[in-house]
Amino acid sequence: MGNKINFFLVQIELWQIGNSLYAPKFNVISEPNEWANVVKTDSELSELRLLQKDFWDKFKEYAAKHNSTLQLGRKTRPRSFFNINYGTSKAHISLSINSKNKFIGCEIYIPDSKILYSKYFKNKIKIERELKPLKIRLAGFS
Repeated sequence: MGNKINFFLVQIELWQIGNSLYAPKFNVISEPNEWANVVKTDSELSELRLLQKDFWDKFKEYAAKHNSTLQLGRKTRPRSFFNINYGTSKAHISLSINSKNKFIGCEIYIPDSKILYSKYFKNKIKIERELKPLKIRLAGFS
């Protein structure tokens, strides 16, 4: 059983935005070796998975080189998405790539906070002016 025990080192920060309630922010400092690679090693990964991992590795390098304020401490994985925490446990940024459709996406994922959703929705026009029209999807609705 000795080889089946894994430990994470997690830093917990207490964040407050404006007058909101305090919320914990968890930063993974260290994780077990080979975590999430138990089933597959890099040599067993498909060409697509290797490309995805390489894309996220280069994304992190680019962000570090350009002094990004994004917290990208998590290890990259061979998958089509990369999640980023940004100061609240109620939401996260999800970046995605789709090589077949040549698509790169960025989503703010708010699973269960009507208050936080309302704050974003109130700024929809301002956000769209800076970026482009938003596509809003509500869970459970088409």
